[in-house]
Amino acid sequence: MHIYFDFAKQTLNQASPAIAAWAEQNHIGLFEFDNCLYDHTAKDLLADHLQWVNDNYSTMAVVEMHPYFSTDERYVEKIELIQEHAAKLNLPLMYWTADYRLWDNPEPGWTFFPGWYFRLRNHAKATNYQNYAFPVNKKYNFSCCNMSNLRFEKVFNYIECFQRKRSDWYLTIYNNPTAAISQIDIKDVGPLPQEHVDLWNSEIKHTIQEYRYDLQNNENLNPYSTIFEGHTNAYCNLVMEHSMEIEIVSEKSFKPFIAGQIPVYCAAPGAVQFISQMGFDLFYDFIDHNIYDAVLNDQRRSWQGIMNIVDIIKTVHMTIDQLYQRNFVEYFHRPDVLARLEQNKQHFYSDAIDHMTIQHLDRLIKR
Repeated sequence: MHIYFDFAKQTLNQASPAIAAWAEQNHIGLFEFDNCLYDHTAKDLLADHLQWVNDNYSTMAVVEMHPYFSTDERYVEKIELIQEHAAKLNLPLMYWTADYRLWDNPEPGWTFFPGWYFRLRNHAKATNYQNYAFPVNKKYNFSCCNMSNLRFEKVFNYIECFQRKRSDWYLTIYNNPTAAISQIDIKDVGPLPQEHVDLWNSEIKHTIQEYRYDLQNNENLNPYSTIFEGHTNAYCNLVMEHSMEIEIVSEKSFKPFIAGQIPVYCAAPGAVQFISQMGFDLFYDFIDHNIYDAVLNDQRRSWQGIMNIVDIIKTVHMTIDQLYQRNFVEYFHRPDVLARLEQNKQHFYSDAIDHMTIQHLDRLIKR
C-alpha cells in the first residue's frame, strides 16, 4: 500500500515530535492536504492513501496549512473527494486548519492547528538561529518585511509608511520591487485610488528594498528565514498578515520573537489577542494593541473588503504614531525589557505550545 500524503512523516515528526506521538497514541492518521491540493495526480492516489489510513488508524485529521475558501473550486473538489473516499471506508474525519478563530471556538470536527509556528521553529533550530547574536543596538525603529509580493493591502501599508516620511523604517518586498502597480492582486478588494497608483509608480516603488536573506546561513529563498536586515537591525516589526476570508497567523507572526523584536500586527481583528494566548509577551506597556486589534471586531466574520482593510491599516499606523512619543533606544536597552524579549525567545524555542496544543486536542476528542 502506497503512502502519499502523510503529514506526520513529511512534516510533523520533525516539527513537533510530541504532537506526532500524541496522534499515533490516539490512532489518528494525519493527512497533508496542501500537497494533495497541488498534486495533479491526487485523484488517482487518494483511494490508496485513505485505505492505508483506514488500515492503520481509527480517525484521519486533514491538516490544512494555507487559507482555503469555499469559493475555491479546487479546494471544494479535493475536500469532497476526500470525504467521499472516507465515507466508503466509514473513516471518521477531523480538520486541523490555519484559522485561529477556531482555537477558542472550534466548530464540529474543525479546529485551529499552529502548523506555521511549528514549521518556523523547526527551521530556526535546524539552522542554529538560537546561537545567532542579534545586535542590541539597532539602526531602524521599525521594519516591515513582506514575503508576499504586491498584494493590495501590503501596497497600501507601504503608502502609509511613505506618507509619514520616516527615515527609520526598513521596508522590503518579495521580488520585483520596482514593479508597476498594475501587477497588484486586487481581486475581491477593488482598485486602488488613482492618486495612490500614481504615488506608488512615481515615488515609492523604487525606494523599497528587495527581500534578502540569510546573513548567517547564506540560504536560498526560504519563507522561514529570519536572519536578515529587517529582523536583525530593527527594534519593532510591522507584521502584515493575510486579509483573506480565512483569518490566519502564519510564520510571519512569530519571527519577531526569534529576533528580539516587538511585533505590531496588521492582521484580522483578534490576532494579537490569540498570539498573547499562545504565551508571548506583546509589551502592552509599550504599545496598546487593543486600539487596532479590536477594529471591526463585531463584524470579524465579514471584515473583508477595501474599506475595512484600509481602516485597519490606518488604525495600526495611527497607533504606531503614538509610539514616536517614546524613546525607542532607551526603552529597548532597559534590563527588564531585554529580559522580557529573551523570555519570548525562550518561549518560542520551548515545547510549551506543543503541550498547549495537545491539551486542546485532547479536549476536542473527548467531547
